This record gives sequence, C-alpha cells and structure tokens, in this order.
Amino acid sequence: MRETEASIERIWRVAPDIQRLELRVDDALRHLEAGQSLLATGASYLREQWLPVEVKQNSLIVERRMDSSYTPGQTVSLLGPIGNAFPWIAGQQKRLLLIAYDTYPTPLLLLADKALKQSASVALVLLSSAREYPFSALPTAIEVISGHDNAVWPERDETILWADQIFAVTKDALSQEYLSELAQIVKTLKMNLHINTFFGVVNPIQPCGTGACMACMVRCKTTNKLSCMDGPAFDLTEILLV
Repeated sequence: MRETEASIERIWRVAPDIQRLELRVDDALRHLEAGQSLLATGASYLREQWLPVEVKQNSLIVERRMDSSYTPGQTVSLLGPIGNAFPWIAGQQKRLLLIAYDTYPTPLLLLADKALKQSASVALVLLSSAREYPFSALPTAIEVISGHDNAVWPERDETILWADQIFAVTKDALSQEYLSELAQIVKTLKMNLHINTFFGVVNPIQPCGTGACMACMVRCKTTNKLSCMDGPAFDLTEILLV
C-alpha cells in the first residue's frame, strides 16, 4: 500500500445517481486487480473508498454516487491498493456468475471487465434494488438478468449449474440470510459446495483500510479475517453464515 496523487481527467454521469471519474494515475495503480480498491481524500478528514470499474493503459475509471461533486483537473490523494484480488479462475471459456442483491454491482464490474477481456462468459444477476442500475453502463458482452425482490431470477438453477464460479455482493456486509439460502441451493444443485466455487463480497465502506480498527472483521470457521486485509471476497465454505 502506498499514497499517490491522481488527477481527475474526465467526469460523466451514467445514471441520475451515478457518475464515473477517469483518473490519471501513476504506474503502480495501473495494475489494480479486480477486488482491490482505493481510499481517496473526501469532504471530511476520513477517506472514501473508491471502487475501480475499468483499468486503462494510462488511467483508471472509478464509480461514485452523485452526492459528491468533482471537477476536471482536481487532484486527489489516493491510498492503496486496499484488499486482495478476487480469487477467480481466469481463462477462455470460463463461466462467471455475478450476483448483486439489493445493491449496485459496482464492486463486481472490474472483475466482469477483466473476465471478458480473457474471453470468459459473464452473467450478471440484478436483484431487488440492484435492478435500478442502468444496463447502458454495463459492457454489452455481459448477459444481464433482472430478478425479483425475493432473490429469485429466471432459470436460476440452470444459471447456477452453468457457472464455474459465483461472486455475490449484498447490501449488508455479507447478508447472512440471503447468502446462506443461496449457498444451500448451490450445494444441492452441484451436489456439494466446493472450495473456490462461491464467494461473498464484502460491500461496506472500509473505515481505515489498514487492519487497525478491526471494524471490517468477518467471522470465519477457523481464524476471523479482515475485509480490508484478507478480502473483499470470502469463500462461503470458510465463513460463518449463521
């Protein structure tokens, strides 16, 4: 982790409540992996967690809500990268299922982008309030599936059987009730819940990003882990959901 400065090159709105910023960054941040994020200087003394959705040759793009305002040419201090890369299996013909339940899919978009660039197949399921996310902000190669408020989507069982790996992000930091229910469905359909198959992605703001405050602790079956240091993706065979 290191502190750097970035310049905001471009700003555009992708939905009434979502904007994207293109940042000119130094070489170290041009190699961010899917799952890693940044802590940026915000309106208060606390840093804000910025989630990249695309990494380009000389810049990266982050997604922010419209409740913060920025200007082109503005310089921001960035601390990062925060967290570990998603443990996804890269390669052609891999099948990746991404699920956003009652929250926008922003934490999963860089993973989708990198997977598509390696000729993987990507399906994104939007459930409950996640359905409000604009389809126009997503790569056209993603199969977008709009589900229901009760966490059910069309051909759910077939989609789960199709997927090599599943990554799910929820409104709450690992929504135990929903992930436990879905993990049981995956276990039944695939005859078991295998290691490296289904991951829950922690979605809260990281208070410190350094493991000092312990606020992002995830309860695991063996040793408890910290989202900012060990996450944000956790194998559902390892964490305590109930």
